[in-house]
Amino acid sequence: MEMVSKELSEIKLLYDKELEKGNETKNKLNSVEKEHKMVKKELVADLEEKKLVIGELSTQIDLHQKNFDELKQELKKAKKRQIYLEETYGGCMRELELFVKSYQFHESKTEKPTGKRKNQPKTDERATLSSIIVNVKSTLMTYKDRLNSKTSEVSISEQKLT
Repeated sequence: MEMVSKELSEIKLLYDKELEKGNETKNKLNSVEKEHKMVKKELVADLEEKKLVIGELSTQIDLHQKNFDELKQELKKAKKRQIYLEETYGGCMRELELFVKSYQFHESKTEKPTGKRKNQPKTDERATLSSIIVNVKSTLMTYKDRLNSKTSEVSISEQKLT
């Protein structure tokens, strides 16, 4: 009996040790579960926040893409308009040059303007515009001088007649 009682007390000690280990394991499990829940809650909150940021950024990207596309369209229109205006400007400059040449005063009565440039290299548009303006100014001044001269002649003729 003593032996049984000794074995029983050993079994009881082992049982108490196992019970204590079980309680410790249970406490560790509860602690790990609490920590897991907190970490999971934080991660879920971070994930939701990141989803919101991604959504906002996606909206901004869509808006920027739309603006970019609109600006590309405007740029295409502006380029077409620029080409049109450059062609129109060139045509107007040619017409103005021909107009000036057709009314340009020439010292020699046998010299006639042809409106064509012979063996002249192409100049840039500023030089062409500048030369056309000089020609217009010169022609207008010549016509003004001729008008003043003819007016004077007419005045003198009228005075002689009266």
